[in-house]
Amino acid sequence: MRCRAGLWLAALAGIAVTACEARPKTVFPQTEGVVMMLETGDPVAGVEVVAGVTGASTASDADGRFVFLAEIGRDTSLPLPASGVYMKREVLRAETADAHAYAPVNFLSIDETAMLPVALFLAMKETAYDRSGLPEDCVLTGEETYALQMLSAGRTDGLQAWLEGEEETGERAFYLEEWMDYVLVRALPRRCEIATPQLMSWMEDIRALFGTEN
Repeated sequence: MRCRAGLWLAALAGIAVTACEARPKTVFPQTEGVVMMLETGDPVAGVEVVAGVTGASTASDADGRFVFLAEIGRDTSLPLPASGVYMKREVLRAETADAHAYAPVNFLSIDETAMLPVALFLAMKETAYDRSGLPEDCVLTGEETYALQMLSAGRTDGLQAWLEGEEETGERAFYLEEWMDYVLVRALPRRCEIATPQLMSWMEDIRALFGTEN
């Protein structure tokens, strides 16, 4: 039904189309990354890493590194040049008995490989964080808790070394900053009543963490 309606609308718009087609669509891209301690930057071996959207998992090797293979689905859409091309973001989770980490994976819907490698910074699950501005009945998700823990930890040695490290670090830092902003400033207020001054404070803290105050 959606395919036929789309063809009809395209015809009305004067766009030449022939038929709907099933085309590849990336569900989760091939992704390389490393698991390290947030405080020190030391790599951590044997950590389970899970792709949230698919539930697929792998483990970090002796150097803390891991690789996910791409998972490709099929999408039925109008055969237009721009159709089906958009930016996507999924989340990886790393977890041990007493530590956890989350990180975004950014990719294009038509690309089989993630745009950049991923760094997962393990923080202890019991790491303290500031609940200022949070309603008492607001129950945080793992991602939200972790984002607040990162803000409370600040610019640790591990994060500092990563920010000053390899090529493309600036882009990776941007994606991590963007994800933290989404989790705390845009998504969390949909579930919990957060005052505007608190949201502004989180925005400032996130920018300060990654050095993008200006």
